[in-house]
Amino acid sequence: MAEIILREKIRQHKLNILVSSAGTLNVIGKDRPEEKALQAVQLCGYQSEKSQVRKVTQQDFIKYDLIYAMDRTNLADLIDHCPPDQKSKLMLFLSHAQSSEREVPDPYRGSSEVFRKTALLIESGAQALVNYWQQSGLGCSNTKVGCREMVV
Repeated sequence: MAEIILREKIRQHKLNILVSSAGTLNVIGKDRPEEKALQAVQLCGYQSEKSQVRKVTQQDFIKYDLIYAMDRTNLADLIDHCPPDQKSKLMLFLSHAQSSEREVPDPYRGSSEVFRKTALLIESGAQALVNYWQQSGLGCSNTKVGCREMVV
């Protein structure tokens, strides 16, 4: 969900930022996001793109300039696997949001309403990131952002 929403926010603000999504867990037998996630982003007004489910690789830590985790558990997993000289790239997705929420809960096994609420929280976080990047001058060059989303 985060990849779809963040890409659209980046497009709307005409930023030059590349986004990719990967999980910290291996997902066996899944090659696309959960259907309820795709429906939730559509209900929030986004076009669900064709996206692949994949696991974070060691190369991601080097390739991407920024890597966002949805929650502290995923952040801890990323920190454990990240080369020491790349750890400054890691942060929580909601780190710049005005919300009191600091983590995006994993909606897996939740109802369609849980997925919709999660999509709205991601939307708020994505807008906060875009605002932060604009204020920081990011997106004016070819910045590569790795958006990390828990995939189960």
